[in-house]
Amino acid sequence: MMMHKEMTLFTLLVKSEKYGKICLGCVDENKRWIRPIKPGGFVEGDIRMDNGKLITLFDVFDTKFSGPFPINHHKENMLFVPGTRIKFVKKLSENERDILLSEIADNRILNTVRTREELFNELSVNLNQSLVLAGPINLFDIQYYTGDNHPRIWIVRQKDKNRVFSVRCTNIRFCKFVKSKLADFKENERVISQDVSELKDRQIYFVIGLTGDSLEENNKIKDGKYAPPGSSRQPSYWPMIVSVLTVPDYSIED
Repeated sequence: MMMHKEMTLFTLLVKSEKYGKICLGCVDENKRWIRPIKPGGFVEGDIRMDNGKLITLFDVFDTKFSGPFPINHHKENMLFVPGTRIKFVKKLSENERDILLSEIADNRILNTVRTREELFNELSVNLNQSLVLAGPINLFDIQYYTGDNHPRIWIVRQKDKNRVFSVRCTNIRFCKFVKSKLADFKENERVISQDVSELKDRQIYFVIGLTGDSLEENNKIKDGKYAPPGSSRQPSYWPMIVSVLTVPDYSIED
């Protein structure tokens, strides 16, 4: 009698922008982080599921990877073969989302670092990984610069409400959300707090991801180091907020 291999299920927690393409992150059934990668990066046509819909946050799916493809500190990389079927299984309910996020969250990491450099080192050296879910987040501010597609999220210290450092956000849905709230920003600072109606009274989590090298279409490794615009710093890798996740969800938009 033929034995059928059981499915390996993945839950999508990151849908971010990278070099104009789509960057994905998910966890498997063992709560292990996976970075699906493909040469040249993902476009929408690559992430359409068998139900005809584009994969979105909190979708549970089944697919196959050709194997691990670690690149420097991006140890979670798994190579996706173009054309491989992505089978939709279900969308997590609100209760299932709450349970998953609370199980995998690191609730101390943003309280123990004071700079972006320390945050990078905490992930890459101490945790030996390039993705982590931080939260629940109690305080943060959002800063938007006209013409910049990626707002900055300021980590705010609980005890005195002072901003400690900022991290750019590349989460596609959250970036659209911030642009939709421009009327709420203070003119002089272009800053809003998390205390907007869509974010108020929610459990809020950040997926922090480290920038890194990527795989080009010719299968060559592209250097991912860069210096912030207008900065005198040497090109380097940086932490980003690659996903903003809330329970209940802050937006009905997928």
